[in-house]
Amino acid sequence: MKKDKILNFEFEWELLEKCPLCAGVVLVPDGKIQWLDMDFWYNVCTGCGLKFMDPRPTQKSYQDFYKNVFWEHKTKNLGFIMQGQMWNTKRYAMYSNKTRSKREGEKILKDKHRGMRFKIISGTLTDFIRLNKKTDILEVGSGFGITLIELYKKFGSKVYAVEPSLEAQKTMRKTGNIKIIGNYAEDLEKLGKKKQKFDAIIFSHSLENTSY
Repeated sequence: MKKDKILNFEFEWELLEKCPLCAGVVLVPDGKIQWLDMDFWYNVCTGCGLKFMDPRPTQKSYQDFYKNVFWEHKTKNLGFIMQGQMWNTKRYAMYSNKTRSKREGEKILKDKHRGMRFKIISGTLTDFIRLNKKTDILEVGSGFGITLIELYKKFGSKVYAVEPSLEAQKTMRKTGNIKIIGNYAEDLEKLGKKKQKFDAIIFSHSLENTSY
């Protein structure tokens, strides 16, 4: 997708009149984030404490965003620009105001996921299951598939992905080791009917982006 199409992307919105979790109606405004010139506002339910986007993009609009826009702007540092993010008081250089080339941005993001996520995720998995060539691992919202390819390289596990981004899917197919079995988290319902089973399913920075 060309840069001008990315920057001109528009969401369709729907207003929520009650909490999507407990149906509570007493909601308290709790800040916003911004993507380009669009504000995304949040409410907190006083009944169950859930914080959720309201109004929120329609399902079709949200799916279109993750299919065609999210990773395209993420690699080039367009859209959501962060001034620095903190983990254990460390500031990471991949967050800045500077735009970058697609190639440079993709490398930065891959290095970030490889360095920050793989050790944590693989460590958690090995606490509960044995990772080897007989292990089937699915990641929902896999991005460029860095965690999956590292699991394959280190343990020989069979790895599967559910990922909406056409850009990310293209990268994963080049590895030759990741099987893409769905586009959206909602596809898990269809997979369940096929009785397909996995030893573990990974949701890393993706479960919060499902709302239907």
